[in-house]
Parts: sequence; C-alpha cells; structure tokens
Amino acid sequence: MFSFESNAKYINWLDLKHIILLFSIVIFVCTTLYFLLFAKSKKGIMITKIVLASILFILEIGRIIWTVVSNNYFHKTTNWLITLNFESCTMMVWLNIALVILSLFLNKDNKFLIYLYNISFGIGLVGGVITFIYPAFINSYYSIFHFENLQSIISHIILIVLPLYYLKTKQFSPRLKDFWIIPFTYICVGNLSAMASIIANWNFAFTFYCMPFLVMGVKIPFPFHILTIFILLSSIMFLVYTIFEIKNKSHFQHYSKLTKFEYISILISCINLVIYLILLSNLKNFSPSLIGLVYLIPLFVFISLEFIFYKIIKNK
Repeated sequence: MFSFESNAKYINWLDLKHIILLFSIVIFVCTTLYFLLFAKSKKGIMITKIVLASILFILEIGRIIWTVVSNNYFHKTTNWLITLNFESCTMMVWLNIALVILSLFLNKDNKFLIYLYNISFGIGLVGGVITFIYPAFINSYYSIFHFENLQSIISHIILIVLPLYYLKTKQFSPRLKDFWIIPFTYICVGNLSAMASIIANWNFAFTFYCMPFLVMGVKIPFPFHILTIFILLSSIMFLVYTIFEIKNKSHFQHYSKLTKFEYISILISCINLVIYLILLSNLKNFSPSLIGLVYLIPLFVFISLEFIFYKIIKNK
C-alpha cells in the first residue's frame, strides 16, 4: 500500500478502468450521502462535519509525509511548493477544513462563513466532479488500494460530499446575488497557482497548458486557455445558481437583488482577471523564477479592496 516504486502512468480517459472507477464513485457518493443524511440533529450534523474534515486533514498530511519520505527514498530534493501542492482541489481541501472549524463557532449567517460555503459549493464541488471526469489523478502502476490513489479518490469524494451535505442540511443555499464570489475566487486561486507554477516550474491548475483540452484535440493559445476554463466553469456555476434562484423564488416570491458591494466586487474581479492575463501573456518562458511572486500582489490588493469597500458600505 505504501510502495514508492512506480512509473507514474495514469489511466486513460473513458477506458474500462475509468468507467468502472466513475461508476464506483457515483455509487459510493450516493451511499455515503444516504447514511450521512440520517444526522439531522444539530449535534449529529456537527459530528458528521468534524469527521469528514478530520479525514481530509489526515489524508492531506499523510500525502505530504508520503511525498517527503518517497523523495528521501529516491534521494531526491523535496520541492516544497510541489509537495504542499497549489492545485485548486488542494486549496479546497484546506478551505473546507477551515470552514468546518469556523462553522462550529460562527453564526451560520456570518458573512465570511457565507463566502466560504459558496466557495466550497461553487469550486470544491465542481472541481471534485471534473477531477473524476478527467482521471489524471489515478496512478495505474499502483493498486487502486495504494495510499497515493486512495488519498486522491477519498479526498475528492469528500470535496463533493461536503458541499452537498451543507446544502441538504440547509446550512447553505446558493443565491444568484452571491454568484460573484465564484469567479472572484477562481481568479484568486489562479493567482496562487500561477505564483507556485512559475516558481516551481509545475503546471498547477493548468497554468501553462490544459491537458483535457489537448486530449480532446483543442489547442488554445497560451494564456487564453485559462480564460476559456474560467468562462466555462463560471458559466456552468452561473447556470446552477440561476436554477437555485428560480427554485428559491417559489418560496420567497422575489429574486435576491445585487447590492452596491456585489457590483463593486464584480468590477474588481474583472480588473483582476485582466491583470492576471496580462501578467501571464508577458511570461517569456516556463523556467523556475521568483517572478511568480508578482502574482501575489494583485491577490492581496484586490482582497484588501474587497475588505475596504465592504467596511465602507456597511458603515453607511
């Protein structure tokens, strides 16, 4: 289960192994949700969330330890940016762990908590689903029961299950007025992934190229493949949020309207996206470089602007 010997080959898209894996995951998610949903009391819901977050934490720490020990076994230097992993799904693992911890202390109507619920649903859920559709996370030279594969499979399953559990237990409900949080977070995740990718020379979150597009024979010039991914994922989630908004209208008899803060946030997101693409388009090569730290500047600036505008509008 913990062997380090591998040729790191991944299973092929929609071959028999992948189809069986997809079918097994669907059955597992449905079964898991069925049993989890029996926890309807406040205490039961709290225990369920803590258990799922604890499993995520143990698996993620285990993955880091396994990688370091594996590198030592092969006498390789540990690249900590790659080891810590700046993929969007890994960020969502830590976000969900933080969300569960904060939800134990904060009121469910807390604004910050609402942001995190939306991110978990709008990015963690869709990221988990897409990961299973494109199976590059499974190493076919290992048994499916190898720790590396089990860690990846279970973590992505929980990324799907947790947001659905938040939804089912009514801790969170998608509202169209909160949709801006999704594209804004996609861009922030992109800033972090680009920073780590350029410093470590690693293709975090498809920063340099999008393998699923290449597999399908779709060639989009760099860096516009990122813009394409951004538009596709944002459009999918906009549709999902719209469906929930229509459903909620039957209960509340009105649509949720955007506030001045939401409009400002959308504008900030658009500006950040433009700057992000300009910075990437001026990237001359993919060799490791500390120039990646530049991508933290717009991230901090725009999160600070969000906070400042929120305080100004709230105090009026």
